Amino acid sequence: MEATFCLINRLGIDQDTLTSGNAILPIAYYLCKTGQGDLSTSTPENARNARLIQRWLIGSLLNGVFGGTSDSTLGAARVIIKESLRDGNDFPYRTLVDGLAQRGRLTEFDEITSRIFWKRLMESGPVFWRCRSLRTRQLGALRIIISTTSFRDR
Repeated sequence: MEATFCLINRLGIDQDTLTSGNAILPIAYYLCKTGQGDLSTSTPENARNARLIQRWLIGSLLNGVFGGTSDSTLGAARVIIKESLRDGNDFPYRTLVDGLAQRGRLTEFDEITSRIFWKRLMESGPVFWRCRSLRTRQLGALRIIISTTSFRDR
């Protein structure tokens, strides 16, 4: 687990932006099964896997994938990762996205889910400020977007 926390901290996720502890369990499982530690060694493969993990984790957190009853989602993610590792050690980003989407869990934060996120945030209006759990989740999501976005290219 220490390697997992080191990795996600390097990727810009901290105690304020990690809105679901369950979201890191598939990453911990992947790191454990591949024996790659926290992906801190400077290889092209580790850099690519770290980027894929960051993208998947951010999408999972922003979409609230591990909210509610997450046992089945965690189990499905474990099976997907286990099966994907038979073909190599790359983080199975696309396989996880597609596999969890088939179970009704959207983990990709693309243009469509971005619109849904912002629409929900705007529609929540005054409820947003009265509901602590909603506020915590949405503000955590906003912190993730801001802390992991490079504004240099914009």
